[in-house]
Amino acid sequence: MTTPHSPSGDFDVTAGDPPVPLATWRTPRDPAAPPHHVPEALAARLCAAYSHPGDPIIDMIGEPSVAAAAAAYGRHHLPATVHDLIHLLPVEQPIAALVLLRWPPIPPVPDRVTVEHVIAGVRWLLRPGGCLAVLADLTAGPVNLGTIVGAAARHGLRYLQHVVAIDADIVGDRLTTDSVPVPPARHARVHRDVLVFTRPRPDDVDRGAP
Repeated sequence: MTTPHSPSGDFDVTAGDPPVPLATWRTPRDPAAPPHHVPEALAARLCAAYSHPGDPIIDMIGEPSVAAAAAAYGRHHLPATVHDLIHLLPVEQPIAALVLLRWPPIPPVPDRVTVEHVIAGVRWLLRPGGCLAVLADLTAGPVNLGTIVGAAARHGLRYLQHVVAIDADIVGDRLTTDSVPVPPARHARVHRDVLVFTRPRPDDVDRGAP
């Protein structure tokens, strides 16, 4: 796993206590792909940044780009669904180095299934030091980043990094996109937010790490 530097000096951070390192990735999407498509570049960077070769990756996004990235980087790709997670019981030996989740999910789930339920299940799968990456996808429906952060905190996951994944093309000094504004927004969205959390290792907890 790639651990960001401590947010000091001139680092960009997301407000919080403590502040969370903010990263910007350029991950252009295929203009011919549907709006919810996860770009190959984004899937590859998530696999490379938050796991090692041979690690198990649990994929609840379920797109070919994720499976292809896992194979290319030598990870064990384990597909799963949101329904698998909400019915999960505690496991003695959690295996996942990385869990990838899109929220809201595609296809949609009933309103009674909340991100709180899903993250509770993820918590039992993540091994200490493992990461959960949540792709906040406005193309799938409304999403409140604060709700995701709060649910993760309540289940013992530490907010590790906020990634701004720019999926528009950059021509000169301009961002260009074929996306259209989604009401009530007045401007086309050119990025996706990825919230990355980690399950602290026992020694982190003993040291009182946030």
